Amino acid sequence: MTVNQLVMLKQQEVGQFIEKLLVGWVNQFVVWTLVFVLSTEAPTTYQAKLA
Repeated sequence: MTVNQLVMLKQQEVGQFIEKLLVGWVNQFVVWTLVFVLSTEAPTTYQAKLA
């Protein structure tokens, strides 16, 4: 195996790792956003129905 091939392999590994991190982070962000929106929206609409 040449050094070039090793470097390319490492770059692919790092790329996949970063991709996984980003996807995981985005998923977390979406979940938290949904939770936040639901927790802020739900009580106000519920109170509006009661009023």
